[in-house]
Amino acid sequence: MTKVGFKEIFNPVRIAPKKSLEQFGYDTRWSWEHIGLDGKVKDSWQHGNVCVDEGITKGLDILFGASSKLNWYIALIDTGSHTPIATDTYQSVMSEAYYEFISYSEASRPAWIPGTAANKSIDNTANKVQFTMGSGGPFNIYGAALVSNSVKNDASAGNFLFAFGLFPEPKLGYTTGEILQLDLTLNSGQI
Repeated sequence: MTKVGFKEIFNPVRIAPKKSLEQFGYDTRWSWEHIGLDGKVKDSWQHGNVCVDEGITKGLDILFGASSKLNWYIALIDTGSHTPIATDTYQSVMSEAYYEFISYSEASRPAWIPGTAANKSIDNTANKVQFTMGSGGPFNIYGAALVSNSVKNDASAGNFLFAFGLFPEPKLGYTTGEILQLDLTLNSGQI
């Protein structure tokens, strides 16, 4: 059984510039104006903020936890020919049929079912994702993506790509019946 962790899938060396909390929506800019009695601006200023752990944890829980309006699934990547970038979308990545590895026994992309967010982190440690290699092979797998659609080889509109990364090196030679298992942790420092 091969266990692949978040750091192996989403290796920061292989993906485009690190995403900041601002890109994830956890940054605000406060713009103030002091309006005098005459209606004119007397002073203006801006400042940043500290996004507190409680707020970040709640945000992760809303986006990925039990109260999420979306379901999330893992798609495996069948080629290393595309370097993931921040502007990739579900349709741009999944519309390239050769990108997705689908030679596993499960009828659809396995669900990523995380527990409750805590301490700015959420994971599926209690419910690991598994892919059982189908007949044929040997198979080579190059990476994975976290997506909002369970249908293999689907690129339909209205779905989302949250994360997409290549393994530090291709995983080669999987054979029928072997299992690829994933324990994926998202935490605010990696988003």
